[in-house]
Amino acid sequence: MKQAAPTISAQAPPALASFQESFARALTRPLDASSGTFVPDAVAIDATLRMNTLPSHHGAEGASLSVYQRQVWLRWFSAFHDAFPLLARLIGFFRLNALVSEFLVERPATDPDLNRISLGFASWLSARRPALGLDDRLVADAARLDEAWRLAALAEAEPAWRGSLASLGDARLLRRACVQVVRAAYPVVALRHRALALQGEERVVAPVRSREEEVIVVVRTSDGFGEVSLAGAAGDLLDWLEDGTVGSALAKLEEVHGHRGVDALTADVQRVFALGSAHGFWCAPG
Repeated sequence: MKQAAPTISAQAPPALASFQESFARALTRPLDASSGTFVPDAVAIDATLRMNTLPSHHGAEGASLSVYQRQVWLRWFSAFHDAFPLLARLIGFFRLNALVSEFLVERPATDPDLNRISLGFASWLSARRPALGLDDRLVADAARLDEAWRLAALAEAEPAWRGSLASLGDARLLRRACVQVVRAAYPVVALRHRALALQGEERVVAPVRSREEEVIVVVRTSDGFGEVSLAGAAGDLLDWLEDGTVGSALAKLEEVHGHRGVDALTADVQRVFALGSAHGFWCAPG
């Protein structure tokens, strides 16, 4: 008589499941920064977990777990340093690590891709507004520009529309995912370039606020990456094209900036659409 195959459960035994949960909790517990550097706190690890994971050849209790915990967090910190090079050199690496710890406690990492673990940090930071001794807007501008580069790098590159303004009528232009737009009150483009040239943990000096806001477009193309900055009416037009049809954006441009005269507005419109067509800002009109 043929013996029935044993049934394999998809669930781990209760004891193993409890151990796995405790182990994961220990690894993701934030490092202690009270000494001025980030180190594991072995005492804070559950006593039963320490006993069950302590090899006989190790010395102090929790030492082996502390090694794993530290490596997990160092990888996470490094991922954020790569994603936010300007922010790291503006507020300092130690402060950034402390904020990353808070962020990952509130929003635990679930994506195995370290390139994506930092997504959402810029908006979280803007809402959190930590006391950093800097203008909140400068910190927000720096974080948003850094994240714009990361988002442009991760996005799929849809086919770009490269038509003419005359052919649009009252269509709506949809921005490509590999094109990210940031409105900034500080000259963060030049500041980011300086930050990327620094070595070690050198810091950038906080700049003076710009006379007017600018709209920064980060574009990923087949040839690499580019940045385009637009100020005044041209920047406003690019913003308004996000919110409605081409016709409504042009009408708002005339309403708000009509005092500049027809020739000036025409030049702004031509510049925005020429740049958009050349760099592939938009998908096919919807």
